[in-house]
Order: sequence, then C-alpha cells, then structure tokens
Amino acid sequence: MKHLVKIIALTLIFAAIALTGCEDGKGDNKSMLLLLSGGGATAVSVTGVSLNKPGTSILVGNNDQLVAAIEPANATNQNMTWWTSDENIATVSSGLVTAVAAGSADITVETEDGGFVATCTVTISPAPVPVTGVSLNKPSTSILAGSTEQLTATIAPANATNQNVTWSSNNEPVATVSSGGLVTAVSPGSATVSVTTEDGGFTADCEVTVSPVVIPVTGVSLNKSTTTIDVGSTEQLIATITPANATNQSVTWSSSDTSIATVSSSGLVTAKSAGKSAIITVTTVDGSFTDVCTVTTQWVAGNKITFTVGVHGVSFKMAYVPGGKTFPKKQNDVETATVANAYWIGETEVTYELWSTVYTWATSNGYTFANPGKMGDGTGDTNQHPVTSINWRDTMVWCNAATEWYNANKGTSYSCAYYTDGGYTTPHRDSRDGDYGDTVNPNDGGFDKPYIKATTNHNFDMANCTAKGFRLLTFNEWELAARYRGSDQTNVVTGTINGTDFSNPADGIYWTKGNSASGATADYNDTTATGLVAWYWDNGASSTHTVKGKTANALGLYDISGNVLEWCFDPNATRRTIRGGDWFHNAGSLTVGNYEYWFPYQEATWAGLRVAMSAE
Repeated sequence: MKHLVKIIALTLIFAAIALTGCEDGKGDNKSMLLLLSGGGATAVSVTGVSLNKPGTSILVGNNDQLVAAIEPANATNQNMTWWTSDENIATVSSGLVTAVAAGSADITVETEDGGFVATCTVTISPAPVPVTGVSLNKPSTSILAGSTEQLTATIAPANATNQNVTWSSNNEPVATVSSGGLVTAVSPGSATVSVTTEDGGFTADCEVTVSPVVIPVTGVSLNKSTTTIDVGSTEQLIATITPANATNQSVTWSSSDTSIATVSSSGLVTAKSAGKSAIITVTTVDGSFTDVCTVTTQWVAGNKITFTVGVHGVSFKMAYVPGGKTFPKKQNDVETATVANAYWIGETEVTYELWSTVYTWATSNGYTFANPGKMGDGTGDTNQHPVTSINWRDTMVWCNAATEWYNANKGTSYSCAYYTDGGYTTPHRDSRDGDYGDTVNPNDGGFDKPYIKATTNHNFDMANCTAKGFRLLTFNEWELAARYRGSDQTNVVTGTINGTDFSNPADGIYWTKGNSASGATADYNDTTATGLVAWYWDNGASSTHTVKGKTANALGLYDISGNVLEWCFDPNATRRTIRGGDWFHNAGSLTVGNYEYWFPYQEATWAGLRVAMSAE
C-alpha cells in the first residue's frame, strides 16, 4: 500500500512540472522535488564548484590530477563534466590532465546540477633534455700578459635544457676567468682554465700559456769600437741591446778573419796572430741590428809561430822578441845596447833533421855547400841534436835556401837576406871556399861580405834589413834574447847604466846578469842553477844533446846557453861573432855577456846556428 502511495506522489509532481511550463528542468521546479522515503525528505541543491588549483605546469608527457569540490559537499547531485580548451595541448579525463604538447590550455569542470564551472589554466613545458658533455672552442691558447681572450663553451646536446656552466682557473696569479669565460692574462706562466656544466658536472679544459709582452729590439752597441789585444790573450766585448727591457736579448757574434781573431758565442775575443786587424760583429736575433769592433792584434814577447818544411813535415817554432828594447851589455854589465826592430828567433838551435831537410832540397835546386853538416858531435846522436860542423858561410847560404824553399812550397814571398849584388837579384847559393880557401874574401858581394837587402849601407846592415826571409841573428839580437827575463826579478841587472834605470824599468822588463847563463837564477859558478838551463863540459856533458833538454828562458828559448855555439852575423874585421857556449867548454863560456870571434870558414862539432827573421 505504501508503494502505491509513492507512485501516486511522483505522478503528481511530474504533472505539476508540466503545468508550470519549465521545459529545461531547471528553476523552481527543483524545489518541488520530493524524496518520498520513509517519512519523506527534501533534495540538496548544488550551489557551486571549485578546483584544487587555479593553474598548474606540467611537462610534456606527464599528468596532473585536478580535484573538483562541489558545494555544498552534501549536494544531492555530485555529477560533473570536464573539458579542455585545446586537446592538442592537454586532454582531461575525470580531472586527470595529460600534457600533450608545449603550450597553454584551460581545463574546465561543470556540475550537472546547476551548471556551475571552475577552470584551471595548464601550462605545458617541453620535457627536459639532459646535458651529455661540454667542449671549449680551443684546447690551448697563448696570450700576452695584460691581454684577454674569450673562451666559448658548447654544451652537448645543443638543446639540453640546462645551459648553465661555471668557470675556474687553477692558477689565478697567471690567468683569471670571468663567469662568462673571458680569460685575462695576469703574468707569464701557465694555467688551466676549466668550464663545468651545472647539469651533470661535465668539464672541459683549456691550457693557457701567458707570455711576456714582446718589446722589440731597436738597436745594439758594443762597449768598444776599437781595441788592441796581445796574441794569445783574450778580451770580453759587451753588447748592449736597446731598449734594455727588449724581450729578445739574443745576439750572434762573428769575426771577419778567424786567423787573426776569433770570437765566442758570448763575445770573448781571442787574438790568434798579429800584423792585421779583424772586424768583430755583433748581430741581434730580433731585427738583425749590428755593431762592430775593430780588433788589432799584436805579438808579445814569447809568442810563438810554427813553420814546417819538407815532404815529411819537419816543424820548428820561432818566438817573438819585441823591438825598441834597451838592455845591459857585456859580461860585467857596463854598457847598453838597443835593438830597434822586433824579430823572430828560433825556439831551439837548428836540428840536424831541419838542416838536412832544407839541405837536401837546396842541393837539388842550385845550392852548393862547403860542409854538409853533422848530426850533433857525430858520435851516433839522433837527428834531434843540433847540426854542427858548419861554417858561417854555410849558415848564411842555408838561410837563403830555407827562404826559397818556403816560397816555392808554401806560396810565401819572403825576400832572401844575403845577395851577391846590390840590386838584390841573385841570392848567395854557394858557400864553398873557391880561390880563397882558409882566407877571407874581401870583395863586396862575396860570401864573406854579402849585400844585405836593407834600406842603406847594403853590406852588414842588419839593423836596416828589409828582408823577411830566414837569416842569422845579429850580435845584439842574440844577447837581448839571451838576457830577457820579463817580470822575473831573480838574478837581474840593477842600477842605472848610461842613463837607463834597470832597477825600476819603465816597461817592467828585467835582464839576466852578464855573468850568468841564459835563464839561470845565479851566476855561472853556481853549478845547480847553471845545470838547469845548459849543457856544458862541467856538468858531465861529453857530447851534444837533444834540443829542449833543459829549462827554457823567459822567452821560451832552449839551449841558448850551452849545447852548441851559435853563429851570429856581425863581423869584426876578418872574423865573425859566435855566442852561447857549448858542450865542449866549461861554464864560463855560457854567460850571456860572453862572445867569441871565429873566421867565417871555421867549423867544429860544437858550433851550429839559431835562425832568425825580421818581424817588422
């Protein structure tokens, strides 16, 4: 029965609705709804709707659940519908929003009861692209101090979402880097500049080398434009580059004639030989700027040069003796003499090897000798003993032969010293006695009175000799060389003689006393001092000896006292001077002030020669 009542009631309600004309089912008719349940209840109407967020952001491919709340919460009709303003951007189902593509769309919910709506604006962002690496536009770079350089970082892939990076330098005193990758060179050195991605921590490095600012060279100068250096000595030249702070301070050095002077890579000049000059040039590596110094070299006492003769290369040395020197003379040192011109003197007496080498060539080239010479005293000695058994004429002719050998084989143009004519066309090439035998030939141009190639006086004018070939020593040349002691003040002449102060010499050169052997530290009576420098009868020498067997004097001359007598050129009426003492006589004959006169045709096993050359 109750069920029937409910049916009747509903029928009446629908009839009432029809009578009012409210076709859309809205409006006041709602209030007429009755719930016929049990004792009967009234329906609760919807008054509004809201969403849990007015807007949201979603990445493409992701979802976001929107929640709609109907008001009042106990509204009878909880039905609602959802839609999107752009399904290409976002779709919605029961409030679940799905991001389709980047962009913006409005998601709307509407209640069935009352048609209330709420909207959420959805912003769709692309899905993030992760960073996979980073690189720099250059792995290394060189920058001048004070300069800058922009480094560029490239993130991979190019469309990676997070493009943020940080920059750093491992040596900021050398190079710094800004947040934008601008490198600033601070000081010379090296540094590593790194870039690091915020996403993933990927890094890339650039090795930065900072160089000093290049300051170009504008010139160079030497501390001297000219200088004079003794042969065998050195002098340091100093090159100054301008400006002083030029970056490249490197220079090169060169000599125009290395036979005269050489120069090291640091500018140290060494004098090699004298008589000419050499141009030393310094050149900058940067700019090739140059400066020069003219180096004049000069011989000093004791400098030696080497000569070589013969096919087997027999060598001998000659020492330089400076000219213009005044020295004490005679055994008791009571006189003085001056040798005006410099000259060369044999380091040793002429050995038999040297003599025979020239002799062999000479006798095959128009020369004739009175005596062939002996090997020392002739008792089985070696060819390094001095030649003996030659007379004054032989020595003169041999000197001419040595000169002509050198010209023929070495390409020199030395003049012979001794001629048969005043026109200097025919050198003496024959020392035989001829018609004179053991007498002196008094004729001008004869072998006992040769013409000397000189400026004046022709005969015996060795003081003015202009010939540069080999010759005999003069009387005074021999004594100067024998007495020469250099700066050594042992056993020297003192006091003033003929106005010359030998105690305090202006040139610093001292002279051995006339009663002593050359180079000896005491007079000839001191057998120890004498025996150190000379071979003679009293020290057990019963024959000649190999040259250079005793101590040399200050000029580096050996056996100038002892071993054999040495022919000199100067005449004394019909005789010629011979000096130095020998193995066959006692110590008294060895003194530097002693001399003897022999006839030009005499020869002995204790007489030889020491060769000389003019140096000026």
